[in-house]
Amino acid sequence: MFTRRLLLALSLLLHAGAISAAVIHVPVDQPTIQGAVDAASAMDTILIAPGSYAEAVDFLGKSVKVLGAGATPDEVIVLGPVDGGDSPISFRNGEDQEAVLANLTITGWSGQVPPALLCSDASPRIEEVIFLA
Repeated sequence: MFTRRLLLALSLLLHAGAISAAVIHVPVDQPTIQGAVDAASAMDTILIAPGSYAEAVDFLGKSVKVLGAGATPDEVIVLGPVDGGDSPISFRNGEDQEAVLANLTITGWSGQVPPALLCSDASPRIEEVIFLA
């Protein structure tokens, strides 16, 4: 009986966590992609509307999905810094396979160091991303 109650309680907690995951829309809910990552909790999804976004984005160790909401990756463009600053996209805080970057284009960086995508001590999923120097 105790085992059954424990399993039920664990099941409810797991489902409650899945239900509480939010969808954050850029630029409607947050004006920037980084602002959305800052506001996100684990397992949230960040949907980026078609357009160009001039910023550097750090996933901050969060297990979030950052997805371009266009029909193709070339409809959502992250214009990284060209002044030798940060990489346009950074995974450097132990992000795992639950951290996802998908369906967008990264461009506008110098094509040298730092790279378009910095991945250090992390193993995120990268799907349908176009890199243009």
